[in-house]
Amino acid sequence: MNKSEDQFDAHRGLSEDVPVRYVGKPEEVSPYGTAGMHWTTNKSVARKFATGFDGLNYGEADKEGGTILHAKISKDSTFTPGTSEWNQMASIHGVAGRDDWEKEVTVKPGKTVAITGVTHIRPRGPRGGLKSRKITFPPKEVQA
Repeated sequence: MNKSEDQFDAHRGLSEDVPVRYVGKPEEVSPYGTAGMHWTTNKSVARKFATGFDGLNYGEADKEGGTILHAKISKDSTFTPGTSEWNQMASIHGVAGRDDWEKEVTVKPGKTVAITGVTHIRPRGPRGGLKSRKITFPPKEVQA
């Protein structure tokens, strides 16, 4: 991973529960054995995806909850919007882009992200709503 000034914070919302012990083991985070290429610079967007957001409903789904991965990502590990490389990936993988409401940043296959924390989102129980618990730790390099 590059120097810290070349990195930015990003988040990835997963509708599954990902125990902290699996964060450094991407084969347990994803059936594809990676941390994934679709990230966002907006924590609220990641929360929407973690709580069962379906892409059509702009509110929070308020369901079972999920997990948000927090990471540092190197700028040169991501596709640059507007380039032919980005356009090709966008058409194949449904990449929204940084100017879209998703504020998506797309990590190039094979590059790494440094996972710095995880937020678990759970139902509150009889009171309704969701509660969150964030755990931070030293960065763990994981392939995107």
